[in-house]
Amino acid sequence: MAVERPTFHEAWYRVADLKPRLLTGVKIRRQYFRGGLWYVLENPANSEFARMDENAYRFAGSLDGRRT
Repeated sequence: MAVERPTFHEAWYRVADLKPRLLTGVKIRRQYFRGGLWYVLENPANSEFARMDENAYRFAGSLDGRRT
């Protein structure tokens, strides 16, 4: 049987006013790999890369700094 839990964590107030966004200068490229579409994010400031599937990319794309 499922355990009921509150929707919000007790420490939610710590991040409630943050408006996350991708870093300025991040480059995004589409890449086909092993039959699937991936999105590769590159931070040219430190040469770090991250690969995301379409769902993660859609979520990251919503991080525009205007909403919580």
